[in-house]
Amino acid sequence: MGQSSYGTSFGIVIGNNGNILSVAKDTVRTFRNGYQIGLKANFGTYSFYISPSVFFKNITIDNSFKKINPFEKSPSLKIGKAKVVIGYQTNLFTKRIKFKLGGGLNGNYILAIADNPQSYNFNNITDTYIAYNIDVGVDVFFLNFNISYEKSLKDVFIIDPKHKFDFLVFSAGVLF
Repeated sequence: MGQSSYGTSFGIVIGNNGNILSVAKDTVRTFRNGYQIGLKANFGTYSFYISPSVFFKNITIDNSFKKINPFEKSPSLKIGKAKVVIGYQTNLFTKRIKFKLGGGLNGNYILAIADNPQSYNFNNITDTYIAYNIDVGVDVFFLNFNISYEKSLKDVFIIDPKHKFDFLVFSAGVLF
């Protein structure tokens, strides 16, 4: 009674280094946006699943709240991410449409930091961090739509004031 699928995923990343759920617009918080692309797998029964994946994430290093275009050319962090989600899935209306709810951890490695006016570099940003994630998704035939909330467990910016990463990722993908 097992199921497995594999696929690709592309997503838009929206967040800041404070708390994305906060409405405070103080000078400490810096809006982040970007994109991620990756490969994912899904293994499990008709109810429970485990989904490992790997991603490349590109996020901006910018001190502006006004920039929301993830493809806008600006200084950025390039991050490699390995993610594991364990969750529950159920059919909606038909066996070909599935609702998924899961959570897990992801390990992140900052591959590169572009030159930037804030002088962020590997002296003031840690190169590895662990984050937790909560995922909600829908599989419609061979298409996958997912919203993921990710928050780092430790400070990524290691200078004062210290910050954690906090992202919403909206993604779509194709399952094989």
